[in-house]
Parts: sequence; C-alpha cells; structure tokens
Amino acid sequence: MTSRYSWFADWVDNHVMATLTAVKGPDAARVLAVFGSTGFDQSERTLYETFDLETPTIRIGTTAGGWLYAVEQRTVKGGDHALLQRLTSDGGEAVALCFTPKIDVFHYCKNGEHILGFDILIPDFRYGSEQQALDQQMHEAGLLTRDGPRPRAAVADFVERVFGLTITRSMLEDRLPCATIPP
Repeated sequence: MTSRYSWFADWVDNHVMATLTAVKGPDAARVLAVFGSTGFDQSERTLYETFDLETPTIRIGTTAGGWLYAVEQRTVKGGDHALLQRLTSDGGEAVALCFTPKIDVFHYCKNGEHILGFDILIPDFRYGSEQQALDQQMHEAGLLTRDGPRPRAAVADFVERVFGLTITRSMLEDRLPCATIPP
C-alpha cells in the first residue's frame, strides 16, 4: 500500500539523528529554554546549512494550523518524553517524532502528562498513561496493519489525522531561525 507520506519514509531513511517536535501552547522562548538554548544564535539556516555546523542545533517554525515546531539536527532531545512533559507542564500539548539509526519513536504529552509513546516500527510496544487511547486512529493510519504503508509514512499520516499537523518537506528543510543547543 502506498501513502502520500512515502516521501517522508524516504526522507527519514536519509536523515538519521533527526527529531521533529511540535507544540501548541508554549512559545518559541519556552521551547528554546527547555531545550537548553538562550536564543537564536545561528540566525536563519536551512537543514542542510546546519550540517556545516559542528554542534547540535534546533530550528523553529510555525504551521498554518497553529503548531510551533522544532527540527533538531545531531540531537534527539525532543524524543525524550520527560522533556516534553516539562515543555507542557504549564499547559499545552506536544508531539514528537524521533529517528536514530536504532530507534524510531512517537511521543504525545499534554499538560505535563505523558499520554502515549510508542515504537514506530513496533507500535504494539507502548507506554504512557493512556496507551490504548488512539488505537482506532493508529489502525486507520496503517500503523497496526501488516498491509499498511511503511511505518514511517504511517506515523506521519497518524500525526495529521489525530493532531491536524501536516508534515511537509519544506517545514523540515527550509530556512528557519536556528539555535545551538547543548548535547
């Protein structure tokens, strides 16, 4: 089965150590602070321009749907549900997709609570306070079926279905305000 997010599965295959974190509620200053940065010290950069930096970075943008999103390069801090819990502890919600050579993970936190986390490649492996809360949407996106799209494409579809967050190549790669973050 093909998916309109097949490009995303291919993109992830070519971009190891990347994390996409999206939040509603916290502003850019709070996101930077929780990630350990004090400001946009690298001006604006594309994803590929961050490759030339020899330090972990985070680039921040916003979507038309009201999500503030952060794209990390050379770090996977957003893949830590404890960080997402801190990020949303004053209200709001956060979704993260984290990809490394060995781990592909999804997290959802709301109001400081870790609602759901799962291994994208083995979505039956779950944790969080409401592990079964989004079963229907996971199934509809093809995460829980063997004949569904590739798992990384299916998780992008899942994020759009549940949270209204459409992942695009431009949000991952285009020029955005950039900050150094500690490893």
